[in-house]
Amino acid sequence: MRHVGPLLLAALLAGRLPAEETPADAGRGAALAAQVCGTCHVLPKPSELDKSTWRNGALPLMHRRLGLDAFRRDDPEQRAILDDFDTIARHYVAAAPEQIVETNLPPIREGLPGFTVLRTTYRPTNQMASLVHVDARSHRILVGNQETRTLDVVSPEGRMLSTLPVESPPIHVARVGDDLYVTLIWSLSPHEARRGRVLRMRLTDDRLTEVTEVLSGLPRPVHTSVAELGDGTGRSLFVSGFGFLTGQLTRWSLGESGPGSPQVLLDLPGTLGTDVRDWTGDGRPDVLAWVAQGREGIVLFRNGGPGKFTEERLVDYSPTWGSAGFDVADFDGDGRPDLVTANGDTGEYASCVRPYHGVRILLNRPGLKFEEALHFPLHGAYAVRAADFDGDGDLDIAATSFFPDYRGRMEESFVLLENRGGMRFEARTFESVPSGRWMTLDAGDMDGDGDTDIVLGAGNWVAFPVLKDLAARWRADPVSVMILRNDRRPSAPRP
Repeated sequence: MRHVGPLLLAALLAGRLPAEETPADAGRGAALAAQVCGTCHVLPKPSELDKSTWRNGALPLMHRRLGLDAFRRDDPEQRAILDDFDTIARHYVAAAPEQIVETNLPPIREGLPGFTVLRTTYRPTNQMASLVHVDARSHRILVGNQETRTLDVVSPEGRMLSTLPVESPPIHVARVGDDLYVTLIWSLSPHEARRGRVLRMRLTDDRLTEVTEVLSGLPRPVHTSVAELGDGTGRSLFVSGFGFLTGQLTRWSLGESGPGSPQVLLDLPGTLGTDVRDWTGDGRPDVLAWVAQGREGIVLFRNGGPGKFTEERLVDYSPTWGSAGFDVADFDGDGRPDLVTANGDTGEYASCVRPYHGVRILLNRPGLKFEEALHFPLHGAYAVRAADFDGDGDLDIAATSFFPDYRGRMEESFVLLENRGGMRFEARTFESVPSGRWMTLDAGDMDGDGDTDIVLGAGNWVAFPVLKDLAARWRADPVSVMILRNDRRPSAPRP
């Protein structure tokens, strides 16, 4: 999640942004933006946000991140930098539309044929489920509890079976054989403290046992991939450290004597996760990273042999896109792994609607060229999973929105996109979808019956307000985890 602390005030720009841009400023503002902003990330277009969002949200945030709020106008050098920023800001506000109007949004039908919606009895007071993970091997659900700082084992019916106290909220689980690697974020709110950890444990008789610390002192880790690279170093952990202004993507080789010094692949904040496999077809596993801050997009770290990785940017996005979740699956059946992505994180400031937010399928063409084959508009799209949910032989998509348009399309908090062939998808949701603000999502066979179920975790209380009656409903009738049980095959009895 991005910055969800106190909202930045428009007063940062008060008295320094005239209502209108002068003709002399117009060309200079665009040129300065290309020169300054475009060196770090894709240059956003003024049309990507409306005037109010630029003035009250995006520009004050950038002012703060650049450290300009500490600059003084009585210092000539600092005043010149502030003046340049003001020129850029005036250009964006002047060129932006007064309002962004969306038309022809695809319908979202109510009802999930083949699924039973189970409201669980699991800890309804946990209003920040930092993690939901379907462990298909044990047919259990693991839930990270922000309130109690625990990792909980939950049955397919939603009954808590056991709990493990941990130092900070669990954010990710990776299973490798008998081992579970659990990433602890330290704090869901962005921070610079190096307090994150990775633990290794096992799930035996519905209890988490043999807990050992693998890594510590990590910069706000949000995801850990575990893989063997075939170079004789044993297991490697690729840890995505999101941070706030700082962070890293690092590789740790475990070896027989435990982890040594990390190999830094990306010395920037914002990596949300990685997928380690042979992306290039040369027989060596590569690291594909999904980056969500600064220079957003998809980055490949090409494996060049023991300890050698070459960075290659595959896709770049504007920072207004709000990269969030991703999953890997072969949508067109050509044997190459494709991507399904969610772009919709607006956790940094209150925002207008953004028509380019949503769920996308990026087909992997020869030469690792990703081609957009689907854009399903979804305000605030956040988490996404691909699977054949309806059992018809093609891939469907489950997605959540953490920042939906509560006034206009509350139903987009969760959608199941059913594949109708030819890259056509039909969106469905369930009647009680407003029961929570669905932050976390996972899919897998939780009950051992051979089909793919869905689990949602709530994250109801963040900095940005929702409708009063909705907030009152969450307080009066809380739910933290919702199970969408796939009933296309009869459930096998569980002990």
